[in-house]
Amino acid sequence: DRRYGVEGERIMELAGLSLSNQNFDVAIEAYNYVLKKGKNTPVYVDAKIGLLTARYLKVTESSNYSETDLLNLQADYLLTLDEYGINNYTIQVIRYLAHLQAFFLDDQDGAIEWLNKAIEIPNANPSDIAECKIELADIMVFTGEVWEAKLLYAQVEKAFKNDPVGHMAKFKNAKLSFYIGEFGWAKAQLDVLKAATSKLIANDALQLSVLIMDNIDPDSSYTALELYAKADLLLYCNQGDLALITLDSIFLLADYHPIFDEVWLKKAEIMIKRNDYEKAV
Repeated sequence: DRRYGVEGERIMELAGLSLSNQNFDVAIEAYNYVLKKGKNTPVYVDAKIGLLTARYLKVTESSNYSETDLLNLQADYLLTLDEYGINNYTIQVIRYLAHLQAFFLDDQDGAIEWLNKAIEIPNANPSDIAECKIELADIMVFTGEVWEAKLLYAQVEKAFKNDPVGHMAKFKNAKLSFYIGEFGWAKAQLDVLKAATSKLIANDALQLSVLIMDNIDPDSSYTALELYAKADLLLYCNQGDLALITLDSIFLLADYHPIFDEVWLKKAEIMIKRNDYEKAV
């Protein structure tokens, strides 16, 4: 960067690559390097937003954070929005702030208020607005407003029928149906998504569809699957301890059930998230 005088552009590429590979510390170091070059650097604002994103992902992708980390990150988001305003350039900043407030700081009302402001930004990219609507629906799931969430997911799905953001909304709607025990409807939607252009969504849809199909009881009852879905929803709502208790209750239903392997896997995933690798093993 110093030799060729490229104003931090290659460092930004390195930061983006590190971010996509979940090497958050390197991404943070790279963004900070660009920011130290000063506000006259062409990519200064991009670096500032990138740094916030890297810090946000470092928090949300693991359990290795403190309350102070969360509050400091929120404060920096608010300072950035105060400095640059609410516009189409900062809409992703608003979306990440809302997620942080709703899922980590127990401020769902504040998060919903921010997202409603984002959705009303004039001339914003329709895809960005759709992502904010999905985030808003996610928070509605978190707060138990199931039908409001379904409506928002359906709006995005209808507006972006052949687009990855529409496929994501459809998948989340199917997952919500799974959470509330509408297994037949969920599977029908998931089977459609198995042909989605996004490989990640198609794989997730296939996995959940197979889970439903493989774990229906011989008498066509869903008791074990309902408990598993309830535990999955509790985990989504950051209630890990209750999720573990619910998962353990499935073992009391019978000496054996096909879903037992899924239960062990889900428990292992919870332990990995808690950095308790011995229990995960």
